[in-house]
Amino acid sequence: MGVDLFFAISGLLITSQLLEDGDLRRFYIRRAFRILPPALLYLGTVLVFHLTNVTDVLHCLLFLRNYGGGPWYTGHFWSLSLEEQFYLIWPLLLICAHKRANLVAVLVIAAVCAWRTYAWTHGEVFYVRTEQRCDGLLWGCLSAFCLKKGTVRVGPLLSGACLVAGVMVWSIPGFLPVMPMLLSLGILGTVQNPQSIFSRALESKPLVWIGQRSYGIYLWQELLLFLAIPLTFRLVLVFLWPSALYRWFETPLRKVGRSLAGQVAGNVRSFAVAAPLQIKVG
Repeated sequence: MGVDLFFAISGLLITSQLLEDGDLRRFYIRRAFRILPPALLYLGTVLVFHLTNVTDVLHCLLFLRNYGGGPWYTGHFWSLSLEEQFYLIWPLLLICAHKRANLVAVLVIAAVCAWRTYAWTHGEVFYVRTEQRCDGLLWGCLSAFCLKKGTVRVGPLLSGACLVAGVMVWSIPGFLPVMPMLLSLGILGTVQNPQSIFSRALESKPLVWIGQRSYGIYLWQELLLFLAIPLTFRLVLVFLWPSALYRWFETPLRKVGRSLAGQVAGNVRSFAVAAPLQIKVG
C-alpha cells in the first residue's frame, strides 16, 4: 500500500504547491535539488559495488526504469520514474487547461482506467507503467483542487472508512479504479480535520520523523535490507543511514535549491483560479 498512499499524498501536496506558486522554474529547481542528489548517491553506490550497470543507472537517472528491466537493487526506481514522468507533464497541463485543469484530470483518469482494463484483459499487465498507474496521482491532484476551494468536505469518520476500504480492496484487480479515489478521499479528510484522533496520531513525533526521512529510506531499503548481516542490524541501518544523510546531505542541498529558486523572479503564472470540481461528499 505504500506506493499507492504515496501517490495520493504526492498529488495533493505537489498540486497544492503549484496552486500557490505556479512558477515552473522555481518548481523544477526545488524538485531537482530534492530528488537528484540522493538518487545519484544511491545509484553511484550500487554501481561502485557492481550491483548494477551503467545502462541501468542511465535508465534510472532518465526516469525510465518503469519501462525497462534491470537488477533488483534499482527495481524500486519504477515508482520514482513514474512520478517524475508525471510531473514533467502535469504542470504543463495546469498551464494549458487553466480553469479546466480539474476536468482534464477527470478525463485522463477515465482514459487510464479504460486503457488499463483493455490492456489487462488482453494480457498486457504492466503494473509499473505510467499510462496504467497515473490515476493514483491524478486523484491526489483533484483532492488539491477540492482542498483549495473547499467544495468537498470529508468528515473524520468518512476519511477513516475510505482509508480502510482502500486497503481492503487493494489486492482486488476489479477495484483498482476505485482504490486510488478511496485513498485520496481518506487523505483529504486527514488534512481537513487536523484535530481528529487519526490526524493527531499522524502528527506524532515518530511518524513525522520517519516521514521527513522517507525519501532516503525509500532509496536505501532495497540495498540495506538485504545485506548479509543480522536482521536487527539491517532494520537499524535502514533508518539510521538515511537519517544521517537527511541531516548532513539532503537538507543542506535542499536549502541551496530553495535559495536558488527564491532568486528566480518575475512572470509567476498562478493556477490558483483553477475552478474545482463541484462535488459534495457526505
